[in-house]
Amino acid sequence: AELQPPVPLPGHSIAQKSRLVKKAAAHGKSICQPVADLMFRAVYGMLQRSPTERNEGRMNLQIERLELGPWPMNCYLVRCPASGKVALVDPGADPETILHAVDVNLVCCILLTHGHPDHVGALEAVRQATGVPVGIHPADAEEFGLDADFPLLDGSEIEVGQGRVGVVHVPGHTPG
Repeated sequence: AELQPPVPLPGHSIAQKSRLVKKAAAHGKSICQPVADLMFRAVYGMLQRSPTERNEGRMNLQIERLELGPWPMNCYLVRCPASGKVALVDPGADPETILHAVDVNLVCCILLTHGHPDHVGALEAVRQATGVPVGIHPADAEEFGLDADFPLLDGSEIEVGQGRVGVVHVPGHTPG
């Protein structure tokens, strides 16, 4: 998919994204800041679209969380309800569980928020089973020796069926 500039999200600050992380924690859930940014863009990005685009289903993506591994490692399925296309985010463990949760033929890409082992532990098995391209920020690809098919650069967008996921670069936890 061709990368497009994102629709700006005026008025939505890092502090508001941080509240998303705190809200999850208040309900006993844990999400890291890069995943919170991804969720923020997918969920709240629709608010910045015109009514016509919203009615056409633009940015109408569903997010499902899978808890995997020996401790809660979160993998996310970002799904377009109109087409059924799915982006897998951070396949950290249990490739069988991930592959059982999706129709392999509808997976369009794998997105990595960063290169720590708990986010990429099942990457090769899932990549091999799906044959889809993998995206990660170039700094993390280099830092962790990961092979990517396309870069996740700040401001780019990834098509997921009829929707788009915006990329927000949030260095600190890792370089990318």
